Amino acid sequence: MQKLKIALATILWGLLIGCSQKPIEDKTGPEIAALNQQVEELNKQLQLMQQIQNKLQTRLGTLEFWHDVENDSSAMLDPASKSYGVAKTNLGNLLVSVDNITPYGDGYKLRLMVGNPNMVTYDGAKLKVQWAEKPRWGDASFDSTKWNASIQSKEIDVVNELLPGAWNPVEVVISPATAAQTGYLTLTATLDKLSLRRTNP
Repeated sequence: MQKLKIALATILWGLLIGCSQKPIEDKTGPEIAALNQQVEELNKQLQLMQQIQNKLQTRLGTLEFWHDVENDSSAMLDPASKSYGVAKTNLGNLLVSVDNITPYGDGYKLRLMVGNPNMVTYDGAKLKVQWAEKPRWGDASFDSTKWNASIQSKEIDVVNELLPGAWNPVEVVISPATAAQTGYLTLTATLDKLSLRRTNP
């Protein structure tokens, strides 16, 4: 065992002497400058790729959002105009617009006009309103996941009849809500009962 230890020590000593005698290559100034330039170019390319990735993610989020809107049954509402959206239901479509919006407590009171373009009378309805800040799809810092989590909702029961061929007023309070959080409003409707006029035989 002692002889083995002496042999190993001799071999290690020889390796150390050989390593100490091997000349160390020093990078010259131009070589170091070239390497630094390559690192700088790679950093620029990496930053560019990150910018492109952020733009693609933003564009993808926008396309997914509008795809969901087109296939969704909810109506998009614009408090700044009298334009109407279409709420799709299994018993027919409803037209919905914001007639008026006023501050109310820690939120807002919406006066909605629910249009029934069909030839039937709906015996009440269940409405679901969602609200949030307007999504900033063109902003690279916009976080779509965080925005989705910020959407609030409220359900209300409309007990009055929705008369055919008429605009039917409905009031709903959204709370809590700031002015900025009225930039995105949607409404979904559920219809359970309808009635038709009978004709004499």
